[in-house]
Amino acid sequence: TAIKTITVVNIEPTAQINVQNEVIWIGEWTTLDAAQSSDVDGRIVEATWSWTDATGTINSDSGFEIHMIPLANMVVTLTVLDDMGSTATAELQLSAVQGPMITDFNTESKGKSVVLEWGWNGPNASFNILRNGILIGTTASESYTDAPLFAGETSYAIQPQIGDMTLVAGTS
Repeated sequence: TAIKTITVVNIEPTAQINVQNEVIWIGEWTTLDAAQSSDVDGRIVEATWSWTDATGTINSDSGFEIHMIPLANMVVTLTVLDDMGSTATAELQLSAVQGPMITDFNTESKGKSVVLEWGWNGPNASFNILRNGILIGTTASESYTDAPLFAGETSYAIQPQIGDMTLVAGTS
């Protein structure tokens, strides 16, 4: 009987960052994922993220997908761990640019109605209309007429929505 022992060395995984947004806008949600990371001799079991923005602020998160709101340009690092304990990292520079926003938001009381008008400097969007923080309607135009059922001070907000992404910084 002949016996020979061999040790197969674990091959390190490959980390890859995928940015799901076409454009990274300052103050708006951005989604990153590690879905394209791989391990040829096993599987990826963990993904951890860290990022540093232009102000030096450091943050971290874990999971195969993360959501963040960049306030400046940042460097993102992804570290993946495979089922044999090996790690790999990938680094990406995210360049955030000023996104679209509501401009020239005006309100006018006309009898029992309130007319809202605004400008928009971005791509095609729909606009959620919020009265005192509560959604009361959605429109594709840059005006909306509301008929509140009560007298007194009322607060309105216009919240742009591009596809399924509701803007944060672009809201007025």
